[in-house]
Amino acid sequence: MKKLVNSEQMKAIDAYAINTIGIPSLVLMENAAYSVVSCMEKSISKEDIILVVCGSGNNGGDGLAAARILLNRGYQVDVFLAGNPAHLSEETATQLKILENLEMVIWNHLEEVNFANYTVLVDALFGIGLDRDIEDEQAAVIAGMNTHEGIIFAVDMPSGISADDGKVKGAAVRADYTVTFGEEKVGQILFPGSEHCGTLVVTDIGFPPAAVDSVESEFYRYEKMDLARLPWRRAYSNKGTFGRVLIVAGAKNMSGAAYLSAHAAYRTGAGLVEIMTVESNRLILQGQLPEAILTTTNPDLLDTPEEKEKIKQAVGRADVIVMGPGLGVSDKAQKVLDLVTLYAQVPLIVDADAINIAARYYNTFPLMRGNTCMRLNELNNSLPKGTILTPHLLELARLMD
Repeated sequence: MKKLVNSEQMKAIDAYAINTIGIPSLVLMENAAYSVVSCMEKSISKEDIILVVCGSGNNGGDGLAAARILLNRGYQVDVFLAGNPAHLSEETATQLKILENLEMVIWNHLEEVNFANYTVLVDALFGIGLDRDIEDEQAAVIAGMNTHEGIIFAVDMPSGISADDGKVKGAAVRADYTVTFGEEKVGQILFPGSEHCGTLVVTDIGFPPAAVDSVESEFYRYEKMDLARLPWRRAYSNKGTFGRVLIVAGAKNMSGAAYLSAHAAYRTGAGLVEIMTVESNRLILQGQLPEAILTTTNPDLLDTPEEKEKIKQAVGRADVIVMGPGLGVSDKAQKVLDLVTLYAQVPLIVDADAINIAARYYNTFPLMRGNTCMRLNELNNSLPKGTILTPHLLELARLMD
């Protein structure tokens, strides 16, 4: 698994490398700048005209250093210092002085800059340290950058995206590439931050493992090597060895939800999949997924002992039950779910219309209306241990009233 960090954790790694281990901040800044240029050179040419947009913090310093490296390598590059010159960090001030000594073109005001004159932009405005909404002139800078029709490279984080949760802080750059340093940030994985990052490139700028290990994180993502942790399948086995899934899904004319759910269960490794659906879906599902077992119900006979026993037997065969996709929210659909939850002793995956039915049920109680905690606790107490809910935004809004 790969650790993901938020802004404070990344700052702590940076501080540990500088203050505890003793790596000068300017060394890390140089490494960061070289990694940005290395990424850029895979997509740009000497014919490109580059503008590096810099803020007053260390992210701006990374951009200034990258501008110098590009200049030294023969690229056509200008700088737009969009941050407040009176608030430059020490390292950024050092990098700016170097560029001034090189007599580089440095713009200081938005009205001086025509983004259309450049084929490549580098966003080094804010980075990961943003803790407020962007507005006024800085929002205008970002708006201008987003009108650019060429390639945009973001330094560490697209300006305006929170490294903590991926949210847009008022306005945000839409980058084609984001070159981030050391560790991936939570806000680069979550939407909409992931969309603003474009292609994310994680680079090593010299943070020692001890600095990274000094920070604990609650957030990780899986990598391909994690597939090795999946258990090997024994040769002496059968389909019953690998689990039995019951899919309670699909009303009349809604067979697709049942098919997709059952097919997904097979794709994720279930040995045996049983679909409980209405009789009208039988022919379609047997043609689409002949390996699945079918148990069909008659919505008009749900109160009969025979129909109840049929549902009870299907539930009793399952190791896990998926219920809700394409089921509809009729009284008959609710009756099916009532019977499934009555008999179920295994974890449920409560999805789609099962959530909508639960929301309708709990919203009929005036004392519980608006009391999300009470409603979810009641729902939790009525379902088997290990049950999970998988709502999309509107389904969750209904459940939480």
